Amino acid sequence: MSIPRRSDDEAVPLPPLPEGVGYAVVAAVGLVFALGMIGITRLLKRALNEDNTNVETFMVADRSVGTGLIASAVVSSWLWSTALLSCVLVTYLYGVSGGFWYAAGCLIVIVFFAYLGVVCKKRIPEAHTVLEIVRIRYGEHEWLYLFSIVIDVINNLFNTINMILGAAAVITSLTGIHIMASTFLLPVGVVLYTLVGGIKATFVLFALLETHSWRQFLTDYIHTFVITILCCYLTTKTLLHHDVGSIDGLYDLVVKAQPSHEVDGNYQRSLLTMSSQQGIFFAIILLVSNFGAVIMDTSYFIKAFAASPKAVVPGYVVGGFAYFSIPWCLGTIMGLAALGLESSPTFPTYPHVSSSSPLTNVVLPTC
Repeated sequence: MSIPRRSDDEAVPLPPLPEGVGYAVVAAVGLVFALGMIGITRLLKRALNEDNTNVETFMVADRSVGTGLIASAVVSSWLWSTALLSCVLVTYLYGVSGGFWYAAGCLIVIVFFAYLGVVCKKRIPEAHTVLEIVRIRYGEHEWLYLFSIVIDVINNLFNTINMILGAAAVITSLTGIHIMASTFLLPVGVVLYTLVGGIKATFVLFALLETHSWRQFLTDYIHTFVITILCCYLTTKTLLHHDVGSIDGLYDLVVKAQPSHEVDGNYQRSLLTMSSQQGIFFAIILLVSNFGAVIMDTSYFIKAFAASPKAVVPGYVVGGFAYFSIPWCLGTIMGLAALGLESSPTFPTYPHVSSSSPLTNVVLPTC
């Protein structure tokens, strides 16, 4: 199924990959990954007598996850498809401050959650979801509990739609498959392995204990590992591009592109300044929205409940700083590269600039 294009939309480049690749990614790879997770969950059940029909195992992984896995789970939880896209976009729009403020706005919330997680575990150690906390705390006010359910469901719907549409938009722009197909096929694999394995399936993959016995690694660890490798590849590939060459070359390209990309509110309207009024405004909006999204999303609480008591604070702090490096570096390099290269014949939308193209919202795959 091909994407209908407007006849006057010359700025939209043809997808670089065939549709078959898109369907292979959203359907075949997702299904294989899901089957692998289901198989490993079954293996752990037989080898370690782990019963994922038990509420404690299914919901909070027996509350025994260590610091490293919590850190990787935190990074994985925050690496939404829209996060990777948006950090590049805000750098493209506001200059070098964009990627930094995007990462900083998330880091503050992640580190704050270390405190929130400890308090929740201390006061309600047997809790599984944030709604349990609300019901225990405000049990005499049934309407407040019901209101929290409605708000949390709406918040999770927005978060889920956000993530799915972001990934679907990238796959569609790269392969040309219909946006509806990628939107509906992407979640299938995740739904399958989570339905079978519960929270353990989002944690478990391989592992070794110090004493040669098995221990749970998390698929979050694999997610984080794969995304980190891809981000390293993308940034390195961009810097080694023949039109860039190095960090110095990227700087020269941005300086050359500066006259046509002056940013109102930036110091001297420069792209290369941290003194950015719009960047600060974006950081404030992001910070407020992130606090709301985290407090009303039970998946973040579940990871805190799944952690061992000693792993909550170091896990979230390490995870927060590890996460900071990804949108900051990826956003800065890819966003500035898009600014510097869009006047080059090698840029996909050349000779049309991205600001006049629908691909403005997906600068990363455009690069």
